[in-house]
Amino acid sequence: MNFKKIISFILALSLVSVPLYSCDKNENSQTPENSSADSDTSGTEAETGSEDADSKDDEASELTYSLPTEEEIQFADLGDGIIANIGGYDITEDEFKYYLYYAKTSIDGGDDTYWDDDEDGAKLHDLKEQTLMYVYNNSAIYKLAENYSVHLDPEEIQITESQYQKDILYYNQANGTSIESFEEYLKEIMCTEEVYKESYRRQQLENKTVAALYEDDYRKNYFSDYICVKYIMVKNYFTYQTDEDGKKTTKPEKMYELIEGLTYTDEEKEMIDKINSFTENNDEEGLKAFVPEFMKMIEARLEAGDDFDTLMTKYNCDSSAPINSDGSYAGYYINGDVMPGEFTAAAYALEEGEYTKESVFSNVYYIIKREPFDEEYLKNYLIYIYMGSDEYPYLQEYETLCRTIQKSLKVTLSNEFENITATSLFK
Repeated sequence: MNFKKIISFILALSLVSVPLYSCDKNENSQTPENSSADSDTSGTEAETGSEDADSKDDEASELTYSLPTEEEIQFADLGDGIIANIGGYDITEDEFKYYLYYAKTSIDGGDDTYWDDDEDGAKLHDLKEQTLMYVYNNSAIYKLAENYSVHLDPEEIQITESQYQKDILYYNQANGTSIESFEEYLKEIMCTEEVYKESYRRQQLENKTVAALYEDDYRKNYFSDYICVKYIMVKNYFTYQTDEDGKKTTKPEKMYELIEGLTYTDEEKEMIDKINSFTENNDEEGLKAFVPEFMKMIEARLEAGDDFDTLMTKYNCDSSAPINSDGSYAGYYINGDVMPGEFTAAAYALEEGEYTKESVFSNVYYIIKREPFDEEYLKNYLIYIYMGSDEYPYLQEYETLCRTIQKSLKVTLSNEFENITATSLFK
């Protein structure tokens, strides 16, 4: 079983995030100068159990503050269905079971016989400690939010409910299964609907807390010189098809297809047929010579009043363009430090709503449009922007704050905790 992992910004700081099936967007969009038509960073949710995600896990584990010592941990009768109380927050059996299962599977790869050879109990001790670390770190998120009077309002909580329904549909569409299959999937990974939803609420709460701490300062001191742009990029080179084994062939991919539901003029259809003919004939030199004419056709459509986003849908070759939740294009947020060069200079020369004529940067053709800031997009994703660079001070500040919070958390375990084994909760 390959699990998708929710890799939040906190994973790179001090807390270990929770692995669950999800549909997260990739907020780290590529910039025009390092993107290509072959790249695809949209995703919420592509599989993220990759080497890159694993390396981030390793970094996070090095930063994670250790649990209290055994002498500092207390035991008590916490009531039915409660495994632990950390910092005043009850950890239910369902929640603990999920993390125990994840930690166990990560260690034994699904082979229960791994635990047979554990005479000194060292393996079980490590398993429980790892599981406790997950819920210990989660409790720190709640405590930090409480300390700064941050909470989710009803509308934000409702987003969790909506996201849960979207994830069900996404999972079943991706796997060609029925609605009930998602429930079976959760059972398979020892996760309940409530534990799943709570992981979303916790991530929302964490994001909101970080925003409360740093957003005003960031906007004032670091974000004031950013602008928002969209662009139509048309490549003047071939992307080649791959064979059954994933190896690149000598046959170029078709440049464009007519998209159902969109309207095309006769001229557009003629130009699309012509640009596709160069790929059919493997004529890259002909393509290079023709692209300027193709760009002038797109410019003519803009001057005729065609919608920029619609033309992006029809003709943009850069599949990494960030997408809003409603399917519209979000735009890139750039400044001279992030994206130096001719592209940025051309973008800054525009007023909001203006677009460039065809421009060539690094031998690729662009029409750039300057957009107003999309506050809804920023509300959802600004954290990933301002927590995503080492040049900003918030990473270290937040890590230090998290460590301080963690040190303050009192851990009380149920009297039944000692009886938990690697498999006892799953029977």
